Amino acid sequence: IAEEEKVCNYIDIPIQHIHPEILRKMNRPANSEQIRNLLSKLRKRIPHMIIRTSLIVGFPGEGEEEFQELVDFVKEVQFNRVGVFPYSRENGTPAAQLPGQVDEKIKETRRDILMSIQQRISKKLNRQRVGQVCEVLIEGVSSEGVYYGRSYGEAPEIDGQVFVISDRPLKAGDFVNVKITKAYEYDLLGEDYESGK
Repeated sequence: IAEEEKVCNYIDIPIQHIHPEILRKMNRPANSEQIRNLLSKLRKRIPHMIIRTSLIVGFPGEGEEEFQELVDFVKEVQFNRVGVFPYSRENGTPAAQLPGQVDEKIKETRRDILMSIQQRISKKLNRQRVGQVCEVLIEGVSSEGVYYGRSYGEAPEIDGQVFVISDRPLKAGDFVNVKITKAYEYDLLGEDYESGK
């Protein structure tokens, strides 16, 4: 990825959890040290890498200690994008038979806590992009003179969008250089770098 410019600097690593016992119960091959090492290696080799992950809260056996370790990990690692999902008990699966099933309200509360933390992280990381010029694929029109699309850092239908102000008409499929002027929790606002020239 670091050496091939045709490959997007965006990677999705669905780690699910960080607590070793929860990872073991999930039959996940990685452990917390391997995950941390991989993330560190990616960021050192590819400084502008966008890293997304998916997390599951409320897996059987996840108590306050296990959840707090996950919270601390999310704060420490500062993922660019995170999806958090409450564990869903499915009949016939090994996890459905595990002891320590977590109450639905606790799962929802834990999801909300993690998403609130991630929202602040996402806004902070988006602010670092203010002033940068990036290539944006235009996907449509938001309102007159305002378009929306995505850079390499926003996966379609999953992540936020880049809203683009332009004096010239743009259409879906256009690639436009955009100077980022404002950051929100998940979205970015920018100006068409070529507009008015």
